[in-house]
Formats: sequence, structure tokens, C-alpha cells
Amino acid sequence: MAWGKAGSKTLTSAGELTDITLSANKCNSFMNHNVTMSANNDVIIQFNNDTENNYADRLERNGTENTTGSNGDIRLVPSGGAFGSFIVGFYANVESEEKLMILSSMQSNTGAGNAPDRDAGVGKWANTSAQITEADITTTSTATLGADSNFTALGSEITPAAAIPFAANAQLGSRAEITDTRKMYYYSDPLTFESDFSSASGWTASDSNDIGVANGKLNWYNNGTNTYENAYYDLGSVSDTKWILRHTLKVSGTPSSDEIPYQFIISNTANANWNTSSSCLGVWVYVDRNNAWRRIYTANKVNSTSGGDNGAQASPRYWSDFAYGTTYYITTTRTSATNMTVEIRTGSHSGSIVSNGTLTLTIPSGITGLRYLTANQGAQGTGLSMEVDDVEFYNGVTSV
Repeated sequence: MAWGKAGSKTLTSAGELTDITLSANKCNSFMNHNVTMSANNDVIIQFNNDTENNYADRLERNGTENTTGSNGDIRLVPSGGAFGSFIVGFYANVESEEKLMILSSMQSNTGAGNAPDRDAGVGKWANTSAQITEADITTTSTATLGADSNFTALGSEITPAAAIPFAANAQLGSRAEITDTRKMYYYSDPLTFESDFSSASGWTASDSNDIGVANGKLNWYNNGTNTYENAYYDLGSVSDTKWILRHTLKVSGTPSSDEIPYQFIISNTANANWNTSSSCLGVWVYVDRNNAWRRIYTANKVNSTSGGDNGAQASPRYWSDFAYGTTYYITTTRTSATNMTVEIRTGSHSGSIVSNGTLTLTIPSGITGLRYLTANQGAQGTGLSMEVDDVEFYNGVTSV
């Protein structure tokens, strides 16, 4: 049984505490503080705007006085002076039963030399067809309650508020303590793999003279030997619907021919290269010896028979020119089984997106079972190099 706030109201000026909305709970408690009244009156409560003779109460003061009433309200504090009062009460609120209430209250008898009065009582609302959902705290005559008078109820069966998640910029290892259950939680980042290539551990290269980890980078060296080379890292299990791959990319040199193909992808085969059949998602790079390097963001199936993509490529194929020798920050996000986005920025992964640097793509069917982070190159030309650094892979999420 969860308890929570069922309703509350505070007077901003002298008057009556009316139209207090309450949630319909079977068990309830309340507190009522009434600031000094303008005249000597009873403080009373009524429910659901019922002012008929459907109430009854029994009260005593300081353990001796005993009065009963059967009229159009329940007395919270019997008259005795224009003093402030404080009431704590409990009431049962079953729709088909009379609404029963237990009261404990006091009246201040203003002044240090005046002992407060102690009141106790019981009351009921004889309605058997509706739950209490509204209350009014008033007086039996024309007296008003002072500003800041308050009524606050707590109810059972309250649905707890949704848990507050970690802040978006929470530091790794941040701790949260849930106050009602006393459970402790620690924030862990969904970062599955990262590398600054200070070590080649875990990477397998087909020919380290053409491609591989060296000098703190993942490097491609196109040497014109007319071979297809690759290097890969096994990520293990990768989601078929959502992940994020972030890395830097820089293309340098002077190419001897156009359209030298480079890829940095996640593939379903360890030996994926330009001339093998595989499913993959990632970035293809082509170059233009007369201008600048170009990039195509793609989801595809490489087909050895056709010597390139087999028509299962993402739509649209998208080209743009980027400068040689500049480091770009690329984020590839698989957002669903059939969609991906790519962003290219300068300065950092939170830096400015370059012109034409955002693309949303439709993924062809059947791109599943990806697990190998793969760098590969085609066989044409010489004079060009490409490097990737600071790789981060986040599995099972669409935002870092």
C-alpha cells in the first residue's frame, strides 16, 4: 500500500478553505491548521458539496465535555473562542459504506499563560453511494479563517511518481539512492568498446603493410598492389535495431586515380572487404584526385560477383566534398531495423555539423547479425592514406 498526497489547499487571504479536491482513496489521513478566526465559531467540514442533514458527530473537550450533533456538517473544533486550531484526522472512504472519521484537535487559547484546549471526537458522513472527492472547511456562522490556513490529505493506494532517471550528463559511477525503498543504483555507461589505438590488441589485419594499427591510429595505405585488404575487431553480440558508432576520420595525400574505395563498417563477416559477400552498415569513402575526398554513407550487401554493392544499398546514396588533411568526427547511429543516421562534424562529436553533414538513410532488409568492426580498402591507385582514431561503440542505445 503506497501512501501519497491526496489533496491540499492553503488560503492566501482570510476566508474559507473550500473546493479542496481529494483523490478517491479507501483510507485517508489529514492535517488541518486554521489560523486565528475572526469570531467565535465552530470549525466544520463538509464533503462533496453536501449541506443536508447527512452528518453526525460526538466531541469532548479536555476529557470532560461530551456533546453530540446531527446536522449538515462534522465539527472539527467546537466553539470556545476566536483562536487558532490544529486538527489531525483519519477517515475511511469506502463507496458503499458510511464514511467514518476519527478526530484529534487542539485550540490555542492565545497567550503564554493560557493552556490550549484538547479536543477529541468522531464523526460520519452517512452517504453510501459515493466516495469523498471534495471537502470544504468553513465555520458555523460568518467567521473567517485567517490567511495561511491549510488543509492537506494523504491517501492510500496512491500510484508512486515515476522514478527520476539519471541526468543526461551523469558521470560514470554516479550513485542514486531511492528514498522509499532504500535501494542504491549506480550509473553505468552503455559504452561497449572504445580504442585510441595505443595498442593493436584485438585487431586482426590481413596485411599490416597495407592496413592496420600503427602510431596510435588505424591506418590505410593504398600501395597499388591490386589486393583487397582489411582489419577487423570482434565486437561480439550487436543489436539488430540500435547502436552508435563514433570515430574520427582523416584522408590525406594525393591520389593517383579517382574512386579508390575505403570502408569503415560493422559487418557480419570477419574477412569483409570490397570483394567479398557480406552485410554491413557504415561509411564508404571515395576520392577525387582533382578536388577533395568524397564520402558515401551506406547500408549495403557487398557482392563479389558484381565487384561492389549489389543494389541493396541504402537510399539515398549521398556524396559531398570534404578537405584532405582535415579531421572529421563521424557518428553513425542505427535507430531501428530499417533506419540509420550519420552526422559529420568538426572539432568534436558535439562540434558544428559541416555543410551536407547529416543524412538519414533507409536500411535494406536483411542487415542483421553484424558484429565485426571492419576497416577495408580496394585495390586501385596509390598516393592516398586514411586514418581512424578514438573509436567508441555503444550497443543497444540511440543516444550517448
